[in-house]
Amino acid sequence: SLIGDELRGATIVADSKLECLKITRAKFEKLGLNEKLNFLNRNRHAVGGGNGRTMEAKSPTTKTNEERKLMEHALKANDNLSAMVCMESDKVTAMIDCSWKESIPAGQTVIQEGDIVADYFYIVQEGKFSVSIDDPNKPGQKVVVEMVRQGGGVGGNPL
Repeated sequence: SLIGDELRGATIVADSKLECLKITRAKFEKLGLNEKLNFLNRNRHAVGGGNGRTMEAKSPTTKTNEERKLMEHALKANDNLSAMVCMESDKVTAMIDCSWKESIPAGQTVIQEGDIVADYFYIVQEGKFSVSIDDPNKPGQKVVVEMVRQGGGVGGNPL
């Protein structure tokens, strides 16, 4: 997560083939957004190095004006990010500038419930993610609680 090392509360799976725009936790920290976090009554770490994990960061890709607007809206509309960080225009622009496009095949899990590893923020350009949790009434089964579609983002919090 961009925010800290906590166990993920849900599983995020590509429900269809996705075209995403992606940013790493390291870039989030480099932009100084971690310094603006304010966790009241929460035991969280500020954005850190990911417990020694290696994150893949690709070179930024060129974005169309339409893609930039989609990303800006997704970042500013994300309740989890905006509740903890003032999404100032210069920071949003910097996040957009350092992100890259990535295709994710249908069925690929990008965040696993109960895992501490989730070092990317994804903005859906095309396709959709399903967000699911363990079904409390059916051990070993999942229940979908949300669908994240074009313009939505995942990965900014432990869900």
